[in-house]
Amino acid sequence: MKAELTAGRGFYLIKGLPVQHWSREQVMVAYWGIGVHLGVAIPQNQKGHLIGHVKDVGVDPLCQNPATRIYMTRAAQPWHVDSCDIVGLLCLQPAKSGGQSSWASSSAIYNELLAVSPEAVAALAGSWYLDRKGELPPGKLPYFVMPVLHFHQGFLTVSFHDSYYQAAAARFPGQVPPLTPTQQAALALFNETADRDDVRLDYWLEPGDMQFVNNLNVVHMRSQFEDWEVRGWPS
Repeated sequence: MKAELTAGRGFYLIKGLPVQHWSREQVMVAYWGIGVHLGVAIPQNQKGHLIGHVKDVGVDPLCQNPATRIYMTRAAQPWHVDSCDIVGLLCLQPAKSGGQSSWASSSAIYNELLAVSPEAVAALAGSWYLDRKGELPPGKLPYFVMPVLHFHQGFLTVSFHDSYYQAAAARFPGQVPPLTPTQQAALALFNETADRDDVRLDYWLEPGDMQFVNNLNVVHMRSQFEDWEVRGWPS
């Protein structure tokens, strides 16, 4: 599994964890146990959560605040990667509607962009300002600079955070330059390429499904969803 994630397709799907028959604690222990075989857990947010809950918690439902973490809302999450090497997601219960997961190979996107728009590749390899969403390590600025595309030891790494670039420019004018027309076009082309049927892989997660994704070479997204009004859980 680890080899497939790091040197193969870049994603892995495990089905059948009996989430409907186990307690929440049992499910979390099992999920955690699988995860520690893949690496060392790092905090999800400033609160230090090692396991976060992707659901609508009623915070800023229309995402009007640029500092809002979208995974806490029902809004669609655009193409992005998470700030770790491998990210996992366990489905406890599907949404009432929506919430489709999609994955796309960053290498495939890069190759397509290189063929049709080398100027977009050059722009994506430049300096991009990202909003920290209010989660500041001690002594750090509320934003940081990182290229979208870069190579390390001969391997392509793609760090794509659509909406974080726009948020940084909107929240810190005078400190963060606005996106240039070239950068805006590069973002649009990246998204258009990832959205293509021959690049994108869609999947509806079912209870007990666990998806693991290599953030260094796979981007992912989630469509907008509607939660159930009452959420049940076995005791």
